[in-house]
Amino acid sequence: MIRKIRNFIQRGIRGWANEDTWDFDICLAEIISEGITYLKKYQHGIPIDLAEKYDDETALIKRDERLDKMIRAFKLHLIWVNEGRILTEIEKKEYQEGLELFIKYMGNLWD
Repeated sequence: MIRKIRNFIQRGIRGWANEDTWDFDICLAEIISEGITYLKKYQHGIPIDLAEKYDDETALIKRDERLDKMIRAFKLHLIWVNEGRILTEIEKKEYQEGLELFIKYMGNLWD
């Protein structure tokens, strides 16, 4: 119980607890996939490169496709780590593509 309280306080103060760093990749993958899922549902903005290239409706569709690929990448990470399952070649490509999109659009992950 004391550990749970300490973790709660640490997360409230700095956003993460000492205990989170034991499996920090898992902690971050969960936070990022859930956060991007939330953004997909509620985000209003469109990355500038998509807004310049497409009309608003198409840009929103393209944005959501990219967000889906990012979400998929972090969920694949959790499958690989939590389930210990080796990813298929297709999943490895999806994982890599999603992480590359995350890097490219990290500055656009806000609402």
